[in-house]
Amino acid sequence: ANDIYGGDTPEETLELFIQALESGDVELASKYFVVEKQEEGLYDLEIASKENNLAKYLDILNNSGRSASKYDDEIRYEIDFFDENKQQIHIEIFTLNTLTDKWKISEI
Repeated sequence: ANDIYGGDTPEETLELFIQALESGDVELASKYFVVEKQEEGLYDLEIASKENNLAKYLDILNNSGRSASKYDDEIRYEIDFFDENKQQIHIEIFTLNTLTDKWKISEI
C-alpha cells in the first residue's frame, strides 16, 4: 500500500516510465509496473539495456501514433501504438491500483 509510483492517469504513468527509461534508470522504470511484475520487469529492462534495445523501445513509445481505450471494468486501460502505415506495433496495458489510485503498467 506504500506504493507511491505511478500516475493519476495511464498516460501520466507512461510518461513517467518513459522519463525513467530516457534517464537510463531501469530500476525506477520497473517501479511503474504492477508490484507482482516489478522484478521480472526490471530483469527484462536490464537485458534490453545491455542489448541496446531500449532506444528502439523508446522510439516506439515516443514517436508512434497512439490510441487508448478503457476496459469495461474501469480499472484496466490499453494504449495501442501504431507505425506510419497505421499498423499496430505495440500495446501497453495499465491497471489501476485501487489502494493508491495510481495507474501501473501490467503488460508490455
